[in-house]
Amino acid sequence: GKTIATAGEADKTIRLWDAATGGALATIDATPAKESAESLAFSPDGRLLASGHWPASDHVSRVVLWDLATLNARFVMDDDGPGRTAEGVFAAGGRITGVGFIEGGKTLISTHDYHNRISLWDVSTGKHLGAMVPTLTSINGLAVSPDHTNFAIAVGLNKEAAHREGAANENWLELFRPEGDHWQVHTSEEHNELVHAVAFSPDGKLLASGSGDSGARVWTAADMEFFNLFAGHTADVGSLAFSHDSRFLATAG
Repeated sequence: GKTIATAGEADKTIRLWDAATGGALATIDATPAKESAESLAFSPDGRLLASGHWPASDHVSRVVLWDLATLNARFVMDDDGPGRTAEGVFAAGGRITGVGFIEGGKTLISTHDYHNRISLWDVSTGKHLGAMVPTLTSINGLAVSPDHTNFAIAVGLNKEAAHREGAANENWLELFRPEGDHWQVHTSEEHNELVHAVAFSPDGKLLASGSGDSGARVWTAADMEFFNLFAGHTADVGSLAFSHDSRFLATAG
């Protein structure tokens, strides 16, 4: 990628930067979303940028598709329906923790933490195509495979929050693979604490996850077989990324 996108919390802007020089390219006013962005993703052809936002004063979390030629919002989608109603937990609010493009860029996917929901959107129309509720707890992160076919989610709450909210203690990594007209789901329950982040390697062969048990784990993306454990951190692993050649993994606590 030649362009980097960043989101500002205080100024509610999205900024584009030249990856080679660090120079500023453009600034997008995120006012249509009514709050700052939490997650960003470029479309496969580089013409669109998707942003997932924190809830605004109306408690609605929004997903926006931006046209990078004009820097205007093409569609603003409200993602405000609860994923579960059990005991009224997480009935309102929550942020969009991940956005990404699947099916070759035809479909936009977004994940919602407190509503524990995966939403699907038509990129050409902005219409909501459907939703999945794969867990009874928070979805903390999303990663889409390099070929924009599969996706993975990071799931869980810390033990104190799960107990306080009466939520399930599901600390999972889940891989979704299309199979006909449905999704085949592979679930790993190896983590001992909530899973914060997930990332595919650029060659699509590996999947990494970082969690509250201070470990980063690597799996084979084809069948979710455990591959390696990196245990150098002393607290939560909140983010991770592979090098361009897929040889190295960077983790941040």
